[in-house]
Amino acid sequence: MDEGVEWNFLKGPISVKLWPLSQNTRDKIVERISKHLTTKSIFTQNFGTLLDMEEAMVNAKEIEDASFVTASLHHETHPDGDGSFAVKLYAKECSKLELDLLTTLSCKTGDTAELDESDFVAGRPKDEGQRRT
Repeated sequence: MDEGVEWNFLKGPISVKLWPLSQNTRDKIVERISKHLTTKSIFTQNFGTLLDMEEAMVNAKEIEDASFVTASLHHETHPDGDGSFAVKLYAKECSKLELDLLTTLSCKTGDTAELDESDFVAGRPKDEGQRRT
C-alpha cells in the first residue's frame, strides 16, 4: 500500500440479507437432497429405501419447492430483517419432508425396520421422531 494513503474498505453499514436464497443455492440443495435419497445412510438403511437418481431428483425438487414456499410465506408475514429465521425454517422443512418421504416409501414397500429414537436429531419432539403408520 502507498504510504500516506488511508484506505477505507467499509463505506457504511454492511447489510447481510439471507432470504430469499439464490437460485444457485436452491439448486445445490436439490442436489444434496437427491444425494441423500440415493446413497446408503442411517436413514435409508433404517427405512429400507433407496431411490434411483431420476426419482430422487423429482422428489428432491418437490421437497425443496415446498420448503421454499413455506419459508417464504412465513417471512412475508413475519419478517425478521435478515431472513435468518426463514433459512432455519427452510432447512427444518427440507429435513422433515425428506424423512416423511422415506417413511412413506418404506410403508408402501412394506419394508419396515424398528427405529431407535437416537437415530433422530437431538431436540426434536418425540412425536416427530416416531414412525407414522
